[in-house]
Amino acid sequence: MQNRAHQSMLHFTRKERNGIILICMLIVFIAFLPDLYGWLFPQKISSYSLRSVEIKKLQVSPTDSIDFTGSQFRNDGIKINTDDAELTAHNSSLFYFDPNTLSPEQWKKLGLRDKTILTIQKYISKGGRFRQPDDIRKIWGIPPALAEKLVPYVIIKETKESWNHSFQPSVVKDHNQAPRKQTVSVDINQADSAQFEQLPGIGPKLAARIVVFRSKLGGFYSIDQVAETFGLPDSVYRNILPLLVNTQTEVHKININQAPPEVLKAHPYIRYALANAIVQYRKQNGNFATVEDIKKIMMVDENLYSKIAPYLTVN
Repeated sequence: MQNRAHQSMLHFTRKERNGIILICMLIVFIAFLPDLYGWLFPQKISSYSLRSVEIKKLQVSPTDSIDFTGSQFRNDGIKINTDDAELTAHNSSLFYFDPNTLSPEQWKKLGLRDKTILTIQKYISKGGRFRQPDDIRKIWGIPPALAEKLVPYVIIKETKESWNHSFQPSVVKDHNQAPRKQTVSVDINQADSAQFEQLPGIGPKLAARIVVFRSKLGGFYSIDQVAETFGLPDSVYRNILPLLVNTQTEVHKININQAPPEVLKAHPYIRYALANAIVQYRKQNGNFATVEDIKKIMMVDENLYSKIAPYLTVN
């Protein structure tokens, strides 16, 4: 009986044998699965050395650029238009030169492109002049790197000719711009809009705004007030500042003891809030004894007071 029981323990049924065979096949399949995947899906093996070579091909030095259909891209991703910038600084041949007398061939040897050379020639032919070496940096179309190389080699010869204007980058930026405006002095309190238009950088709209702003103020007591005109760029104001004069410092004054709210609100320096505060002060405390008493109103600080005081009176 014991032998029969022992033999039965070593005997497998057909279903059990099939299960064991299936498990063994599954184990073998899993063991060879990595090799089978590599055989079915071969991959390109790249060593570290090959990968480093590919990386070096993608690296661009700060002075290099890559051409994509007529445009240049620096390694920092900034696009540079080849029509607007010189890209031949590494091809330049440096020598001492006078930019006012240099020939196109010599400009080309310095690394400038034909378009920029033509621009400079047109500027000089119309009476433009380089007054100092740093004027080279103002040429529209020359990158800072090339300009930096050229400046030490600039030698400007003195002439008897009187040059009344310095090199301006806007002169060479637009070949089709209107003729330069005549530089004349303008009295800020006497000039009309047509006279303001004679100033460089001032068109009809800006000229009209200056006149309207002056009228609302009651006149300019300082030339610096022109800079407060709405829409007037600081660069334009700095350019016209030497041409502005003020021969009439008297301005229209507002009687803060009698002026109605509408008159006070219309002044650019007073406006709605301060106008109401002035009226309320009069109602509660009576008339202002002096103009300086307006500083008793909390919103009037020293800076605001210095601006509005010339336009106020108590008489």
